[in-house]
Amino acid sequence: MTSQQDKSNPVASEVAREAAPVQPGDLPPSYEDTVGDTAGPSITPNTLMLSGHHVVPVSAANYNPQPLYELNRGVAVCTNATRSITFSRLDHEVRHKSDGQPVVKERKRHLYDLERPHSLPLVGKYSESWPSRSSGQHEVSYWCRSRSRQTFGDVGLRLKSSFLSSRSSAQVVRVKPEGGESEGRAVVRETKEDEAQSIFTVEWKKKEEFHTWKDENGNQVALEIASDTEHKLEVTSILKQEMLDVLVAAWCLRIWLDSVLKHERDKDMLTKLGERPIAMRYSKVFN
Repeated sequence: MTSQQDKSNPVASEVAREAAPVQPGDLPPSYEDTVGDTAGPSITPNTLMLSGHHVVPVSAANYNPQPLYELNRGVAVCTNATRSITFSRLDHEVRHKSDGQPVVKERKRHLYDLERPHSLPLVGKYSESWPSRSSGQHEVSYWCRSRSRQTFGDVGLRLKSSFLSSRSSAQVVRVKPEGGESEGRAVVRETKEDEAQSIFTVEWKKKEEFHTWKDENGNQVALEIASDTEHKLEVTSILKQEMLDVLVAAWCLRIWLDSVLKHERDKDMLTKLGERPIAMRYSKVFN
């Protein structure tokens, strides 16, 4: 990002957004364009970035982009203490003032609650999926509970490895809630004959050091690029609105998982450091 982009404030207030003039092409399709199409319009490829509580498009031509999605928590810094995060899409409508100047009106649509069970075995370390005590289906520890009829439905993140890592490959699969809503639990749902087992597959590319996201047919739809300071998702394929929604929500699940793992590693390091003799502790910190 350029220094000009770093100085921008993508989470400006509603008043500031309404007052800011817009240019054609700065916005996603308007709210009206999505009515009557259950899957929504087709969205062209774009690069998205997590900025605090918002997901914003990265554009060299627009230094103050309109946020596309909003979370009620900073998902990149959440710990095991967090159990649920609200995920909303921000639909934009262009209106015109009396002088003909276009302004943006924003409508928030609550799509998902990102959740994890209130009780997890080996939290954040070794076991991501395990047989449910009641149904025998595999539970998932990070999942999206649908809160709108416009979504793809309930989906969860199922890691392919039994050892949790920020570089683990994963599948985004259909899930169904289990137990009471207060428990926050979900199990992998049995698929029908015409349904694919996974909606997206996430694979770590060691050489390139990024994750690729592929659809049910094995076609690449996005590249996930992360560093210590920023998270980006480069969408490389045209997607229907509901598929982009679930892609971004699942991406946020992965960021949440990575944040939990980082906090667990830091906590383990401090615990081990605290068990050492005082002289060794200072040597570890200052050398």
